Amino acid sequence: MFILEDKGTVKSLPGVKIEYDREKGSFTLSQKAYIEAMFERFNLNEIDKQLVPMKKQDSLMFSKPAKWELEMLKAGEKIDDTRCDSTYYKSVVGSALHAIKWTRVDAMTAVFYEATAMHAPTNTALQVALKTLRYMWDTRDLKMHYNCADCEPNFTGYGDADLAGWHNGRSRTGWFVKFGGPDDKNAPICWYSKLQVPIYDNTPDAEQAALTELCHSIFWLRNLANDLGFKGMKPLYYKNHSMVSQADHADGKEEEVTANDDYILSKVYCDNEPTIKRCAKPGRWASKRKVHINNTKSVEYTNMDSPLRICELFHVPSALNIADIFTKIGVDTNNWLLLRMRLMNLPTKYG
Repeated sequence: MFILEDKGTVKSLPGVKIEYDREKGSFTLSQKAYIEAMFERFNLNEIDKQLVPMKKQDSLMFSKPAKWELEMLKAGEKIDDTRCDSTYYKSVVGSALHAIKWTRVDAMTAVFYEATAMHAPTNTALQVALKTLRYMWDTRDLKMHYNCADCEPNFTGYGDADLAGWHNGRSRTGWFVKFGGPDDKNAPICWYSKLQVPIYDNTPDAEQAALTELCHSIFWLRNLANDLGFKGMKPLYYKNHSMVSQADHADGKEEEVTANDDYILSKVYCDNEPTIKRCAKPGRWASKRKVHINNTKSVEYTNMDSPLRICELFHVPSALNIADIFTKIGVDTNNWLLLRMRLMNLPTKYG
Protein backbone atom coordinates (compact mmCIF):
# COMPACT_ATOMS: atom_id res chain seq x y z
CA MET A 1 0.00 0.00 0.00
CA PHE A 2 1.30 3.44 -0.95
CA ILE A 3 0.17 6.75 0.49
CA LEU A 4 0.19 9.61 -2.03
CA GLU A 5 0.06 13.30 -1.23
CA ASP A 6 -0.57 16.14 -3.67
CA LYS A 7 2.15 18.76 -3.15
CA GLY A 8 0.78 21.05 -5.85
CA THR A 9 2.34 22.18 -9.10
CA VAL A 10 5.92 21.07 -9.74
CA LYS A 11 8.12 24.17 -9.66
CA SER A 12 11.57 22.59 -9.64
CA LEU A 13 13.47 19.39 -10.34
CA PRO A 14 17.12 18.64 -9.43
CA GLY A 15 18.94 21.62 -10.94
CA VAL A 16 15.93 22.63 -13.08
CA LYS A 17 13.51 25.53 -12.61
CA ILE A 18 9.99 25.37 -14.07
CA GLU A 19 8.00 28.55 -14.74
CA TYR A 20 4.34 28.55 -15.82
CA ASP A 21 2.14 31.01 -17.69
CA ARG A 22 -1.29 29.47 -17.33
CA GLU A 23 -3.09 32.24 -19.21
CA LYS A 24 -1.08 31.43 -22.36
CA GLY A 25 -0.90 27.72 -21.63
CA SER A 26 2.91 27.68 -21.69
CA PHE A 27 5.85 26.90 -19.45
CA THR A 28 9.66 27.08 -19.56
CA LEU A 29 12.54 24.98 -18.25
CA SER A 30 15.86 26.55 -17.24
CA GLN A 31 19.02 25.69 -15.31
CA LYS A 32 20.50 29.10 -14.63
CA ALA A 33 21.25 28.44 -10.95
CA TYR A 34 22.84 25.08 -11.72
CA ILE A 35 25.09 26.58 -14.41
CA GLU A 36 26.10 29.44 -12.13
CA ALA A 37 27.18 26.86 -9.56
CA MET A 38 29.37 25.22 -12.22
CA PHE A 39 30.95 28.63 -12.94
CA GLU A 40 32.16 28.89 -9.37
CA ARG A 41 33.21 25.25 -9.08
CA PHE A 42 35.41 25.15 -12.20
CA ASN A 43 36.72 28.77 -12.23
CA LEU A 44 35.27 29.52 -15.65
CA ASN A 45 36.09 33.23 -15.36
CA GLU A 46 39.60 32.38 -16.63
CA ILE A 47 38.20 31.27 -20.02
CA ASP A 48 37.24 33.66 -22.83
CA LYS A 49 33.60 34.14 -23.79
CA GLN A 50 32.26 31.40 -26.08
CA LEU A 51 29.63 31.91 -28.79
CA VAL A 52 29.24 28.19 -29.66
CA PRO A 53 29.66 25.02 -27.52
CA MET A 54 32.60 23.73 -29.59
CA LYS A 55 34.57 24.90 -32.62
CA LYS A 56 35.24 22.68 -35.60
CA GLN A 57 38.99 22.67 -34.96
CA ASP A 58 38.42 21.39 -31.42
CA SER A 59 35.95 18.74 -32.55
CA LEU A 60 38.57 17.15 -34.83
CA MET A 61 40.64 16.29 -31.75
CA PHE A 62 37.93 13.83 -30.71
CA SER A 63 36.45 12.73 -34.05
CA LYS A 64 39.53 12.66 -36.33
CA PRO A 65 42.66 13.07 -34.18
CA ALA A 66 45.13 12.35 -37.00
CA LYS A 67 43.69 15.16 -39.13
CA TRP A 68 43.62 17.44 -36.11
CA GLU A 69 47.30 16.86 -35.35
CA LEU A 70 48.23 17.53 -38.98
CA GLU A 71 46.35 20.82 -39.03
CA MET A 72 47.83 21.85 -35.70
CA LEU A 73 51.36 21.20 -36.99
CA LYS A 74 50.66 23.17 -40.18
CA ALA A 75 49.42 26.10 -38.10
CA GLY A 76 52.50 25.95 -35.87
CA GLU A 77 50.43 25.20 -32.78
CA LYS A 78 51.82 23.10 -29.96
CA ILE A 79 50.01 19.91 -29.04
CA ASP A 80 49.72 19.31 -25.31
CA ASP A 81 49.07 15.58 -25.06
CA THR A 82 50.00 15.29 -21.38
CA ARG A 83 47.38 13.58 -19.27
CA CYS A 84 45.21 15.62 -16.95
CA ASP A 85 43.48 14.52 -13.75
CA SER A 86 40.91 12.04 -15.09
CA THR A 87 38.67 12.48 -12.03
CA TYR A 88 38.55 16.24 -12.57
CA TYR A 89 37.86 15.78 -16.29
CA LYS A 90 35.02 13.37 -15.56
CA SER A 91 33.48 15.83 -13.12
CA VAL A 92 33.57 18.56 -15.80
CA VAL A 93 31.92 16.37 -18.43
CA GLY A 94 29.52 14.83 -15.91
CA SER A 95 28.31 18.28 -14.83
CA ALA A 96 27.67 19.16 -18.47
CA LEU A 97 25.82 15.87 -19.03
CA HIS A 98 23.26 16.79 -16.38
CA ALA A 99 22.62 20.11 -18.14
CA ILE A 100 22.14 18.61 -21.61
CA LYS A 101 19.83 15.98 -20.19
CA TRP A 102 17.27 18.59 -19.16
CA THR A 103 17.55 21.92 -20.98
CA ARG A 104 20.82 22.50 -22.82
CA VAL A 105 20.16 20.41 -25.89
CA ASP A 106 22.19 22.91 -27.92
CA ALA A 107 25.42 21.66 -26.30
CA MET A 108 24.65 17.94 -26.39
CA THR A 109 26.80 17.01 -29.40
CA ALA A 110 29.82 18.88 -28.02
CA VAL A 111 29.53 17.17 -24.64
CA PHE A 112 29.21 13.74 -26.25
CA TYR A 113 32.39 14.43 -28.24
CA GLU A 114 34.21 15.29 -25.01
CA ALA A 115 32.84 12.21 -23.24
CA THR A 116 34.74 9.96 -25.67
CA ALA A 117 38.03 11.08 -24.08
CA MET A 118 37.15 10.08 -20.53
CA HIS A 119 39.39 6.99 -20.62
CA ALA A 120 42.56 9.03 -21.30
CA PRO A 121 41.87 12.79 -21.07
CA THR A 122 44.59 15.29 -21.95
CA ASN A 123 45.05 18.89 -20.86
CA THR A 124 43.97 20.04 -24.31
CA ALA A 125 40.75 18.02 -24.08
CA LEU A 126 40.11 19.49 -20.62
CA GLN A 127 40.40 23.03 -21.97
CA VAL A 128 37.86 22.22 -24.69
CA ALA A 129 35.45 20.76 -22.12
CA LEU A 130 35.80 23.86 -19.95
CA LYS A 131 35.05 26.03 -22.98
CA THR A 132 31.73 24.19 -23.35
CA LEU A 133 30.89 24.94 -19.72
CA ARG A 134 31.85 28.58 -20.32
CA TYR A 135 29.47 28.65 -23.29
CA MET A 136 26.68 27.38 -21.04
CA TRP A 137 27.46 30.12 -18.53
CA ASP A 138 27.53 32.83 -21.21
CA THR A 139 24.09 31.62 -22.34
CA ARG A 140 22.77 30.71 -18.90
CA ASP A 141 19.55 32.66 -19.45
CA LEU A 142 18.42 30.37 -22.29
CA LYS A 143 15.21 28.49 -21.61
CA MET A 144 13.28 25.69 -23.25
CA HIS A 145 9.91 27.19 -24.22
CA TYR A 146 6.84 24.97 -24.43
CA ASN A 147 3.37 25.98 -25.61
CA CYS A 148 0.50 23.56 -25.12
CA ALA A 149 -2.53 25.79 -25.70
CA ASP A 150 -2.90 26.00 -29.47
CA CYS A 151 -0.78 23.05 -30.60
CA GLU A 152 -2.00 20.32 -32.91
CA PRO A 153 -2.31 17.07 -30.89
CA ASN A 154 0.45 15.34 -32.81
CA PHE A 155 4.22 14.78 -32.93
CA THR A 156 6.81 16.18 -35.35
CA GLY A 157 10.32 14.78 -35.72
CA TYR A 158 13.54 15.77 -37.48
CA GLY A 159 16.33 13.28 -38.20
CA ASP A 160 19.86 13.49 -39.56
CA ALA A 161 23.10 11.53 -39.85
CA ASP A 162 26.72 12.54 -40.37
CA LEU A 163 28.31 9.94 -42.65
CA ALA A 164 31.65 8.57 -41.38
CA GLY A 165 32.10 11.56 -39.11
CA TRP A 166 34.30 9.53 -36.77
CA HIS A 167 37.87 8.38 -37.40
CA ASN A 168 36.87 4.69 -37.36
CA GLY A 169 34.25 5.19 -40.06
CA ARG A 170 31.22 5.28 -37.78
CA SER A 171 28.45 7.77 -38.45
CA ARG A 172 26.48 9.80 -35.94
CA THR A 173 22.71 9.69 -35.56
CA GLY A 174 20.82 12.75 -34.38
CA TRP A 175 17.11 13.43 -34.02
CA PHE A 176 14.49 15.12 -31.87
CA VAL A 177 10.71 15.04 -31.47
CA LYS A 178 8.48 17.94 -30.47
CA PHE A 179 4.81 18.00 -29.51
CA GLY A 180 2.56 19.60 -32.10
CA GLY A 181 2.53 20.02 -35.85
CA PRO A 182 5.33 21.36 -38.08
CA ASP A 183 4.14 24.96 -37.70
CA ASP A 184 3.70 24.79 -33.93
CA LYS A 185 6.51 26.41 -31.97
CA ASN A 186 7.68 24.08 -29.24
CA ALA A 187 10.92 22.88 -27.71
CA PRO A 188 11.64 19.14 -28.06
CA ILE A 189 10.28 16.60 -25.61
CA CYS A 190 12.93 13.99 -26.47
CA TRP A 191 16.22 14.10 -28.34
CA TYR A 192 19.10 11.80 -29.28
CA SER A 193 22.70 11.97 -30.50
CA LYS A 194 24.85 8.85 -30.67
CA LEU A 195 27.36 7.01 -32.84
CA GLN A 196 25.85 4.29 -35.00
CA VAL A 197 27.03 0.75 -34.32
CA PRO A 198 27.14 -0.59 -37.92
CA ILE A 199 29.53 1.14 -40.33
CA TYR A 200 27.73 2.29 -43.48
CA ASP A 201 29.55 3.25 -46.67
CA ASN A 202 26.97 5.67 -48.08
CA THR A 203 24.77 8.51 -46.86
CA PRO A 204 21.33 6.95 -47.57
CA ASP A 205 22.14 3.92 -45.39
CA ALA A 206 23.31 6.13 -42.51
CA GLU A 207 20.26 8.38 -42.88
CA GLN A 208 18.02 5.30 -42.95
CA ALA A 209 19.46 4.19 -39.61
CA ALA A 210 18.77 7.62 -38.11
CA LEU A 211 15.22 7.59 -39.49
CA THR A 212 14.60 4.18 -37.91
CA GLU A 213 15.61 5.43 -34.46
CA LEU A 214 13.41 8.50 -34.88
CA CYS A 215 10.38 6.45 -35.93
CA HIS A 216 10.87 4.09 -32.99
CA SER A 217 10.66 7.06 -30.64
CA ILE A 218 7.52 8.42 -32.30
CA PHE A 219 5.93 4.96 -32.12
CA TRP A 220 6.56 4.91 -28.35
CA LEU A 221 5.26 8.46 -27.90
CA ARG A 222 2.09 7.70 -29.87
CA ASN A 223 1.36 4.70 -27.68
CA LEU A 224 1.90 6.84 -24.59
CA ALA A 225 -0.39 9.55 -25.98
CA ASN A 226 -3.05 6.92 -26.73
CA ASP A 227 -2.88 5.67 -23.14
CA LEU A 228 -3.30 9.27 -21.94
CA GLY A 229 -6.47 9.70 -23.98
CA PHE A 230 -5.29 11.49 -27.13
CA LYS A 231 -7.51 10.71 -30.11
CA GLY A 232 -6.17 9.42 -33.39
CA MET A 233 -3.03 7.84 -31.92
CA LYS A 234 -4.24 4.25 -31.65
CA PRO A 235 -1.89 1.86 -33.51
CA LEU A 236 -3.51 0.67 -36.71
CA TYR A 237 -2.67 -1.68 -39.51
CA TYR A 238 -4.12 -2.07 -42.96
CA LYS A 239 -5.90 -5.19 -44.13
CA ASN A 240 -7.39 -5.45 -47.58
CA HIS A 241 -6.93 -1.69 -47.98
CA SER A 242 -9.07 -0.89 -44.96
CA MET A 243 -7.94 0.26 -41.54
CA VAL A 244 -8.64 -2.12 -38.70
CA SER A 245 -7.99 -1.55 -35.04
CA GLN A 246 -4.96 -3.53 -33.90
CA ALA A 247 -6.65 -4.34 -30.59
CA ASP A 248 -9.81 -5.56 -32.33
CA HIS A 249 -7.73 -7.73 -34.65
CA ALA A 250 -6.00 -9.30 -31.66
CA ASP A 251 -9.43 -10.23 -30.31
CA GLY A 252 -10.33 -11.90 -33.59
CA LYS A 253 -12.63 -9.11 -34.74
CA GLU A 254 -12.44 -7.68 -38.24
CA GLU A 255 -14.48 -4.52 -37.75
CA GLU A 256 -13.43 -1.90 -40.27
CA VAL A 257 -12.55 1.64 -39.28
CA THR A 258 -13.86 4.23 -41.70
CA ALA A 259 -11.76 6.93 -43.33
CA ASN A 260 -13.36 9.47 -40.99
CA ASP A 261 -11.93 7.84 -37.88
CA ASP A 262 -9.60 10.84 -37.34
CA TYR A 263 -6.47 8.70 -37.45
CA ILE A 264 -3.48 11.07 -37.27
CA LEU A 265 -0.13 10.59 -38.98
CA SER A 266 2.91 12.16 -37.36
CA LYS A 267 5.21 14.35 -39.47
CA VAL A 268 8.85 13.34 -39.97
CA TYR A 269 11.51 15.38 -41.81
CA CYS A 270 14.72 14.17 -43.45
CA ASP A 271 17.22 16.07 -45.65
CA ASN A 272 18.28 13.10 -47.78
CA GLU A 273 16.13 12.58 -50.86
CA PRO A 274 17.38 9.03 -51.73
CA THR A 275 16.29 7.89 -48.26
CA ILE A 276 12.83 9.35 -48.80
CA LYS A 277 12.55 7.68 -52.22
CA ARG A 278 13.59 4.27 -50.93
CA CYS A 279 10.99 4.51 -48.15
CA ALA A 280 8.34 5.22 -50.76
CA LYS A 281 9.58 2.47 -53.11
CA PRO A 282 11.99 0.08 -51.34
CA GLY A 283 12.74 -1.84 -54.56
CA ARG A 284 16.20 -3.40 -54.70
CA TRP A 285 17.19 -1.80 -51.41
CA ALA A 286 15.28 -4.52 -49.55
CA SER A 287 17.83 -7.05 -50.79
CA LYS A 288 20.69 -5.32 -48.94
CA ARG A 289 20.69 -7.68 -46.02
CA LYS A 290 22.52 -5.65 -43.36
CA VAL A 291 20.56 -2.48 -44.00
CA HIS A 292 17.28 -4.32 -44.36
CA ILE A 293 17.61 -6.20 -41.07
CA ASN A 294 18.54 -3.10 -39.07
CA ASN A 295 16.35 -0.47 -40.64
CA THR A 296 13.34 -2.08 -42.27
CA LYS A 297 11.10 -0.55 -39.58
CA SER A 298 11.61 2.97 -40.94
CA VAL A 299 10.01 1.80 -44.20
CA GLU A 300 7.14 0.09 -42.38
CA TYR A 301 6.47 3.23 -40.34
CA THR A 302 6.49 5.61 -43.36
CA ASN A 303 5.50 3.67 -46.50
CA MET A 304 1.97 4.40 -47.76
CA ASP A 305 1.25 0.70 -48.33
CA SER A 306 2.60 -0.46 -44.97
CA PRO A 307 0.22 -1.90 -42.33
CA LEU A 308 2.26 -0.18 -39.60
CA ARG A 309 2.31 3.32 -41.08
CA ILE A 310 2.34 6.02 -38.39
CA CYS A 311 4.39 8.79 -40.08
CA GLU A 312 4.37 11.00 -43.14
CA LEU A 313 7.88 11.54 -44.47
CA PHE A 314 8.89 14.91 -45.93
CA HIS A 315 12.07 16.44 -47.33
CA VAL A 316 13.67 19.45 -45.65
CA PRO A 317 16.70 21.36 -47.02
CA SER A 318 19.92 20.63 -45.14
CA ALA A 319 20.28 24.27 -44.10
CA LEU A 320 16.86 24.11 -42.41
CA ASN A 321 17.23 20.68 -40.81
CA ILE A 322 17.26 21.46 -37.09
CA ALA A 323 18.62 17.99 -36.31
CA ASP A 324 21.97 19.11 -37.79
CA ILE A 325 22.76 20.46 -34.31
CA PHE A 326 22.89 16.86 -33.06
CA THR A 327 25.28 15.53 -35.72
CA LYS A 328 27.67 18.27 -36.79
CA ILE A 329 30.11 20.65 -35.15
CA GLY A 330 31.39 23.84 -36.73
CA VAL A 331 28.59 24.75 -39.12
CA ASP A 332 28.14 28.42 -40.04
CA THR A 333 27.72 30.30 -36.74
CA ASN A 334 24.81 32.47 -37.87
CA ASN A 335 22.94 29.47 -39.27
CA TRP A 336 23.70 27.51 -36.10
CA LEU A 337 22.17 30.27 -33.96
CA LEU A 338 19.03 30.23 -36.10
CA LEU A 339 18.75 26.45 -35.76
CA ARG A 340 19.20 26.76 -32.00
CA MET A 341 16.44 29.36 -31.88
CA ARG A 342 14.05 27.02 -33.70
CA LEU A 343 15.11 24.00 -31.65
CA MET A 344 14.60 25.57 -28.21
CA ASN A 345 11.75 27.85 -29.33
CA LEU A 346 13.65 30.99 -28.34
CA PRO A 347 12.27 34.51 -29.00
CA THR A 348 15.47 35.56 -30.85
CA LYS A 349 18.56 33.75 -32.15
CA TYR A 350 20.51 35.08 -29.16
CA GLY A 351 17.91 33.91 -26.68
